[in-house]
Formats: sequence, structure tokens, C-alpha cells
Amino acid sequence: MRLVGVSAAATVIRGGGPVITIGDGIAKPTVSISRVAIRDGLNSSTPDPAIAAGGGILIPPLAAGNATGAAVTISDSVIADNRVAPAQLTSGAGPPCGHPCAFALGAGIDNSGTLTLVDTRVSGNVAGSTSTDTSVATEADGGGIFNHPQGSLILQRAWITDNHTVVTATNAQFAQGGGIYTDGRLTVELGVVSGNSAEVSTSIPSSFPFDVQTEANAGGVRISEFPGASATITGARISGNRVDSFNSGGDVQATNGGIDDNGSLSLIGSSVDHNTVNAAAPPLSGFLAGAIDGG
Repeated sequence: MRLVGVSAAATVIRGGGPVITIGDGIAKPTVSISRVAIRDGLNSSTPDPAIAAGGGILIPPLAAGNATGAAVTISDSVIADNRVAPAQLTSGAGPPCGHPCAFALGAGIDNSGTLTLVDTRVSGNVAGSTSTDTSVATEADGGGIFNHPQGSLILQRAWITDNHTVVTATNAQFAQGGGIYTDGRLTVELGVVSGNSAEVSTSIPSSFPFDVQTEANAGGVRISEFPGASATITGARISGNRVDSFNSGGDVQATNGGIDDNGSLSLIGSSVDHNTVNAAAPPLSGFLAGAIDGG
């Protein structure tokens, strides 16, 4: 299947939540998209009211065995100004959090398939809260792109810029991977990851049932601790990303302004610079970690 526009400026696919879903969980299509803009999506309830995944593009896994979904190539395109903001919290103290929680994943793209971006920009997408309203999300991951464990993500001359993971609800805790969050395989070739951010602003007392009450992590790229998570970054620039973590009620952590590697990382001929971290907590907080690994 092919979708070809005139240009990203002239051919715009707008709105919905997600704007485009590729695959139905049963079939495994091969899709090519070029010269379009995919923008202004708002996903608050897919696949679940407490888990919003994919504001612009959602590539779901196969239902059978949670296997890798569609094979997708996107070229000469723009994925911009999309948002994921879950509509409600889980109930009670059961899984997955042990307390009410909600997740915002992959505001620009949520990928469980084999995805290649070529000469494409992912920009201005927000997972979680915006400056004008508050999401119920307790965790936001992958402002630009979230890549799941079964996913393969290849970026060739791609710009991942000015995307954000933000949580500001009263019980907000985690914001990670402002640009990219990967649990799977990531390859970046001659790309730019710049101006992205991960931000937590909340008020959680130190009695809350976690050692670290709030954590903002990886303004640019987060390679998770999930088994098999890996990234190879070649000829890329990771610059000007930031992490901000503020908790008026208790402990706080802010780490890894540019790249957080908990899996396997090969960094070749690339620059990681001018990334920053900021943290603030009450004077009596038992744990404050700020300005750790601005790179």
C-alpha cells in the first residue's frame, strides 16, 4: 500500500486520535508514506482510557503473540503537533502500578512494527500535559516516538525536534524520552535530536510507595533496561535537550539531558552536547538528584 502526497506543505492529514493507524492487529501490511504532513492528532483513549499510545501514527503489534506489526516506510514527511493524554486513571491498587496510574506513550508515533523514517521531521509533539491543560498521566514516555520491544526503528536523515514528555498531575511521577523512548531496536543515521524535553512538576510526599518519588529522565533519547533494547547512532547530533524535575512535596530526580543508556548503545561519529538537567525539591527532602549527566 502506498500513500503519496504532493509535499508535506501541500498534503496534510489532520486530526483524530490517532490520525493514522497502520495495521489492525491481525494483518501485517507493508506501507509506504511519502510527502505528507500528519498533524494535530489527540489520542486520549486508544488502546485504553488509561493508556494513550500514538497521537499522530499508531503501529500496533499483532494480537497473536504480541508480535511485530506492520512494515512502514515514511519519507519526505512531517509528523507534528500531535498529542497523547489518557482520559482516566486505572482503578485501585492493582497492576500495573500498585496505585491509580495512566500512561501517555509516543505522541508523534507509537511503533510496534518495523518503521523506517527517511528525510522526515518529527516535531512539536507532546505526551502528557500541555501549557494550557493538565493530563491525568502519571507517566509520559516518548514525546516524539515510542518504540516498543517488538519494534524496530530506523531513522535516516531524520529530525526529532522540540517534542516533550510532561506530567503535571498531583500524582504525576515519570517523564522520560522527550525525543525518543525505545524498548526495542533503534538505528539513527545522520540525524538530529534537538530541543526535546522531559519534565515532571508535581507534589508527592516522601511517604508515597517508591524510593524515588518523581523522575524526569532523558531529554533526548532513552534506551530502556528492557531485554534487547539497543541503539546504534551514527553521524548524529544530540544537542539542546533538557530534563526538568520539580516536586514541592518530596523527593525528586533529574538525569541524562541527552541520552540515557540502560541497554546497549553504540555511538559512532556523533556529538552529544549542550544538554541540561534541572531539579528542585523541598529542603527537608530525603533524596535530591539534579544535574546528573547533562550529556
